[in-house]
Amino acid sequence: MPVYNQFIDQIIAGTSEDLHGEKYTKEFFEELIESTPDRMPLNQHHNMSKDVLGYLENFRLVPNEDEWNVIADIYVTAETVDDSFKGFSFSTTKPMAGNLERPVHNIFLPYPHYNDLGFINELINTDSELMVGKWIKKGFTGLEIGLIATGIAIIVAPEWDIQYRKHVRPALIKLFSFLPKLKEKKIPVDLVQQVEHGSNTVQLYFTPDRSSPESEAESFNEKYFIKAYETAIKYLVADPKSNSVGAQRLKLYFDNNTKSYKVFHIQYLDGLDESVA
Repeated sequence: MPVYNQFIDQIIAGTSEDLHGEKYTKEFFEELIESTPDRMPLNQHHNMSKDVLGYLENFRLVPNEDEWNVIADIYVTAETVDDSFKGFSFSTTKPMAGNLERPVHNIFLPYPHYNDLGFINELINTDSELMVGKWIKKGFTGLEIGLIATGIAIIVAPEWDIQYRKHVRPALIKLFSFLPKLKEKKIPVDLVQQVEHGSNTVQLYFTPDRSSPESEAESFNEKYFIKAYETAIKYLVADPKSNSVGAQRLKLYFDNNTKSYKVFHIQYLDGLDESVA
């Protein structure tokens, strides 16, 4: 894969005050780097539905006078880059309130909504199995997307559909019941789920069709998700590298024409990733 541009020692985060007026500690970034794979895809505006532009690697924390900076080496493999793509920043999730021990339902709010304590309390007071957290992003993206997820992972096995119907489907229905509250706050969301494939936990990342409010709502109709799981599981089982190296994340988008989710990107445990036609 050719590299069309590279940025060595690029600052992607730091302990100084960010554009949101927030500060994070050196210890926070040490833990973030420790949990980050050696190589990460370069996404656009923290929007997982957009094409990957390259990758980041060699993350480290370096002093900068009284502060600390997280720097990385960035390689752009896309031949052309949108003019609106400027700068590089990190993102991560952090639990905040509600059921922090064994949540079944999870909602990660984007800035500034994770500072709205009244809204957070409204959410967690309706569900004892709900955890509300932050999706922290260093910069403004233009579309502040949140995440929703269940805490239930399916084991990739012949009876996976029984697991889905018995455990995942009820959790999804409950999770989707929060969508109207999120819509009132103008918070679009993506859905994250997990499957156990061999010895690896693979994140399934579902992005809705946001071309219209109707299409976005259609994307979260629960009836499409058993087929979406089947599509993801078939891909993982048939993909040689998923079975040898292992996959970390599989991304799917909702095709409003076929009313189904389709695989469009995979990230492997060795840090490499591929777009899927």
